[in-house]
Amino acid sequence: MLKAVVKNVNYKDQNLKYTVVYTDNLRYSKAHIADGKLIIRLSKFANLEVENKLLSKSISRYYQYKKYYFDISKDSFFLFGEKVFWNIVSTPFSSYIKIANQNNELMSLISLKNSFWVLQKNDPIKSNELVVNSINKWIKKLLIQKLETFQTEISTFYKTYNSKIVIFNKDRTWGTNYITKKTISYAFNCYILSNYYLKFIVAHEVVHNLVRGHSSTFYAKLNLMYPEYKKIDQDLDQLIFDFNRK
Repeated sequence: MLKAVVKNVNYKDQNLKYTVVYTDNLRYSKAHIADGKLIIRLSKFANLEVENKLLSKSISRYYQYKKYYFDISKDSFFLFGEKVFWNIVSTPFSSYIKIANQNNELMSLISLKNSFWVLQKNDPIKSNELVVNSINKWIKKLLIQKLETFQTEISTFYKTYNSKIVIFNKDRTWGTNYITKKTISYAFNCYILSNYYLKFIVAHEVVHNLVRGHSSTFYAKLNLMYPEYKKIDQDLDQLIFDFNRK
């Protein structure tokens, strides 16, 4: 039996929502981010103390998540390490999303269907869904292009094959190398990362073409391109990035 309760917590002067899910068949309580939301799943043996401990461990990561990622309620997000701004221009004749950089230089115009002007007035929920899907589609296209460039370069460096690229929507890992399928899946959420961090994730996965596990041999090969791999791993684990590193 599942029971979900939405709660609020004040963190760094921001009111953040999180969802507590109570379930009878969960062995261990855990916290994770899914679909842009902080979820705390409690087993039937858990109490408020367990909930608070999980919240304490995960809230800083969630705060960083909300800070960087695209959210329909905010007018900015991070794209490849740079803060970008977006707004909707809508008239009875045409509608589009304008995306600009911090210098207010135009980056892209994303067209919306002609009926958006009416939809926005009559069904805000559906119009928001359309905006989210349109921006995410635009981001995904740019992400794939960048990953293809980096992966080709890094595969050549390590003298290995260039795997097929797939984008997935999980929040728990940045990438997974399916060696037998010669496919690397990258998290959609990678789009916030600067080139410096994104290339590291690609290098990490490409090295798995040569070494499957995380042995000393694996890290020795990763060290050839990234001697500072330990520090980068720590940054990525905490979702805290130095955007000055390009």
